[in-house]
Amino acid sequence: MDLKKAKIVIRSIEEVKQEWKNASQSQESLDQESNKIVFLRLEALSRVMTPPRLQILTVVFKEKPSSISALAECVQRDYQSVYADVKILAEAGLLEIQMQGLEDSVVPLAKYSGFEFDFAA
Repeated sequence: MDLKKAKIVIRSIEEVKQEWKNASQSQESLDQESNKIVFLRLEALSRVMTPPRLQILTVVFKEKPSSISALAECVQRDYQSVYADVKILAEAGLLEIQMQGLEDSVVPLAKYSGFEFDFAA
């Protein structure tokens, strides 16, 4: 499966509300690009995209680790902190988590091939 780049967009709550209002009034569908991730503030984005989490994203894209343990070894951090960061990245829509094997090993998967940032949207 070919992965697409995700577009990370910063929008104000007013812009999001206006988009919902316009869609409800005109029967238009909302902009639901599957590769768009919206943050309401730059501060929210910066809390998610910390340097250690950016390192995790890079390793997952390039190395495709088979488990959180393998990822923790690659980034030279302990399992618990890496797992916590992977969960945050998955909740933000930047990674996927898959349970695999008999022992339900947690596998971090790239959801996108990379990211584009759009601060003017």
